[in-house]
Amino acid sequence: MEMKPSEILQSYENAQYKTKQIGILAELNACSKEEITEILKEMGAELLKRKYQKKEEKEPEKKEWEEPELLPEPREIPQSIQLVLYERLDVLDAKIREYTQGKENAEKEYMEIVEFLKLK
Repeated sequence: MEMKPSEILQSYENAQYKTKQIGILAELNACSKEEITEILKEMGAELLKRKYQKKEEKEPEKKEWEEPELLPEPREIPQSIQLVLYERLDVLDAKIREYTQGKENAEKEYMEIVEFLKLK
């Protein structure tokens, strides 16, 4: 305990926010809020109702087991739509290959220019 009981009482009585001051005094004196409250009671201080309470550990609420949602049954996609989608996949595949090939060519040309510039 760093402060004398009379100093704790004086600090509490001069505080604008008395409830908060109890916490501050507890920190300053390295003790609990309850100990500060006891000292103040012993010194005859009129205590305000505490707004803080000890936090009680609550048991986590048990949730009832829920049946998981089942995936919907696979539906049949009409053949005409399948054909259109497969054709679109082919177009996209060709674009990807073209891009990849173009990228490889560009990288190769870039490296050749770099090598050429290093020689001079």
